[in-house]
Amino acid sequence: MVYKNYLFESNNIYKKSIYLEYATDLEKKDKIHLINVYSRYALSALNPLLIMFFCLIALGTFSHSQYFVEATSSIDNINQSALNSVNKSKIGNIPASCNCVVFRMDDIQDYWLNSVQNKVMDVFLNHNQTLSLGLIMHMVGNDSKIVEKVKEGLHKGLFELDIHGWNHVDYTKLSEREQKDSLSKANEKIQKVFGINSSIFITPLSVFNNKTLNAMADLKINILSSDIPTETKFDQNKSIFIAQDKSHGKLSNRLQVINNTKIYHIPATVFFKDFQNGQWVKTPIDEILKDITKNIAKYGYAVITLHPQDFALFTGKSGASVVTYINSIDRNEILGLSKILDYLLSNNIKIKGFGDIIK
Repeated sequence: MVYKNYLFESNNIYKKSIYLEYATDLEKKDKIHLINVYSRYALSALNPLLIMFFCLIALGTFSHSQYFVEATSSIDNINQSALNSVNKSKIGNIPASCNCVVFRMDDIQDYWLNSVQNKVMDVFLNHNQTLSLGLIMHMVGNDSKIVEKVKEGLHKGLFELDIHGWNHVDYTKLSEREQKDSLSKANEKIQKVFGINSSIFITPLSVFNNKTLNAMADLKINILSSDIPTETKFDQNKSIFIAQDKSHGKLSNRLQVINNTKIYHIPATVFFKDFQNGQWVKTPIDEILKDITKNIAKYGYAVITLHPQDFALFTGKSGASVVTYINSIDRNEILGLSKILDYLLSNNIKIKGFGDIIK
């Protein structure tokens, strides 16, 4: 087994944690994970009680509180009153709106939780929907599993590639020249590895300053994605882009023009898991859906931030600030993500990239 230290992003806080990575191939890891799952729930393909198990489910007499069906049941039973409130808002019919959601996955990098990263990308590939990837470019390019999966989505026109820094550092601690050099190196490597340039900067730790904007303008990087608290601190949210109805000739004037380059501020508005009081806390699905409704009504869009560790199994006490993440997926979390996608699509809410919002 291989252990490695990694500094990950959590609402403007660096927390140091040790992550466990299996030095085995993906197929073997999946097999190990499946064995663990089924042994945990006392299920086996050879178990003669399996037939009885399915019969009990069909009869509705099976208690799912301690069994694998909990994964589907708990998510299927999303708070109905909350969903009703979402439905009543008729977000599919909000005027002057992009009426869309951007899914942004930060911290894409080689080797770290690479099986989990790929599984999340597969959710969007299987749904034929867009995913915006925040790439830490100093740490991308050598892991064939990550590189090939990103290329698959890119070639299908589903993955949008964003700069998430050359290194995952606080850019406000860098000079304007250092920020510009860092962003330039990141884009040069994106071009080398994936054959395109990016016009999107997802700021590490969500922080930025005027020097960041100047560096972006010089490099013609015109979309900035941080988060709402940072935008509030910057200028009381006055720069957050509003996606209006361009079919009626309306275009938001809430953008900055620096050195003849328009900078669009499109921050994260919802977090799949949030870092609160030293712990990663899952945002309930019904709350995510309600937040999406509010965001679309206010800005014309919502941006949901995902992190690889949101979907990874871990060892250690749940809720602890330091845990050991394992390179195997938490199937409940993957299923929850799929449910969100299915709900949005069934309600005519489009899944888009950052670039689509400003077109």
